Amino acid sequence: MELLNPEEAYPIRGYFEAVKGNQKEALRYIETYINKEKRRKVIFSLKKSTLVYDKFTYDIENNYFLGMTYLKLNEPQLAKEYFSKASKSQYENYFSKKAGEHLEGLENENKITTI
Repeated sequence: MELLNPEEAYPIRGYFEAVKGNQKEALRYIETYINKEKRRKVIFSLKKSTLVYDKFTYDIENNYFLGMTYLKLNEPQLAKEYFSKASKSQYENYFSKKAGEHLEGLENENKITTI
């Protein structure tokens, strides 16, 4: 039986730490996730079936949470980078849609400040 590697949830954990105001801890989770070697995304195995995350969906979610973390840490350029990755998916889901909305908001803010 294979279990989900805890590092796969680091973008979400980083976001929660950023929300709590723990910038150093948030960055630790984000940097560990970004620098780690990509691994197969398996949650658990059952006798008759295996639940495997679709890599595209999983990457969209993680890029969304990386963007949210950088947004919370007041790093809009890095947030835009990850929101852009999350919003450019083969199919739309909640995370790709929300990433697109955040990306649009950041780009509109940038236009206002440059005028």
